[in-house]
Amino acid sequence: MKKIMQGVELTAVFILLSLSGIVILQVVLRNFFNTGFVWVEEISRFLLLSMVLISAPVVFYRSEHVKFDLLSRKLPSAKRKVHSIILIILVMFFYCVYIVSHFLLMKNSGNVLSPSLNIPNKYFFLSALLGAVVAVAAGVSRIISLFRGTDK
Repeated sequence: MKKIMQGVELTAVFILLSLSGIVILQVVLRNFFNTGFVWVEEISRFLLLSMVLISAPVVFYRSEHVKFDLLSRKLPSAKRKVHSIILIILVMFFYCVYIVSHFLLMKNSGNVLSPSLNIPNKYFFLSALLGAVVAVAAGVSRIISLFRGTDK
């Protein structure tokens, strides 16, 4: 699972670098040459959303997301483990619901094209689907780690 997360992290870094390069190019073109590309706004939005949705499972896997742990810190160790497992299962349930709803949405509007790039929605939302699938796998991995006593 660590290798998968490293690959996801590298993908997110590549997306961030691409996003930065495209935005900088657009700023330079607009400010120095009074021109620009119409598609930059759309591809920037696409890249930003992709980066966030692909990166979310890495944060979930490492248990580095923002959390309110006031209750869990007060629990004894055994109950804290059960509490963590319940929370991980709830997050995984959310991702599973998203995966199902993703397929239902794409069934109806997957071929709708974006305004300037003419990218079908099924490609635009693919990063969200991939992120959700990886997050479910990360949750399974974390639950296994909790049972083994190796989770953070």
